[in-house]
Amino acid sequence: MAKSKRGNKNFAIKRIGWKKIIQNKEIVSEIRILRQMNHPRVIGLVDVFVDENFLQIVLELYFFELFNSHRDLEQRVMN
Repeated sequence: MAKSKRGNKNFAIKRIGWKKIIQNKEIVSEIRILRQMNHPRVIGLVDVFVDENFLQIVLELYFFELFNSHRDLEQRVMN
């Protein structure tokens, strides 16, 4: 998790080593798809950072909304 310097907003960071990227080309497709997505029910891509060891994907963070949705679904199933 990371926090914005300009605000109090939190973000999720997906950090992937280059060896894994070379073995799994689907990661590049994932980034391409996330850049094109703009939907309220899909976690948005904020930015991508690259250095000599890692590719870091910065994503919106919606922990509580997802957790509450899961709890609501669980209650519906139980009743």
